[in-house]
Amino acid sequence: MDSVKNLNSMIEDSLDNIIDKYANAINDIFLKFELNLGNGKTFDDIGDEWDMINDKADMFLDKINSAY
Repeated sequence: MDSVKNLNSMIEDSLDNIIDKYANAINDIFLKFELNLGNGKTFDDIGDEWDMINDKADMFLDKINSAY
């Protein structure tokens, strides 16, 4: 019975490793896609820049942006 438990444990560990490798590969693909679309920046970075631009525009344009 111990050999069956060991085999099952090894199979489970192998499946976990495969799932982790698959998830890492997918994450890497999406990161590369995001960096290519964002010219080397992530979508979070682009969103932060956009928010900063809007904040500065609000300061200098007398809240024109907030009318929309």
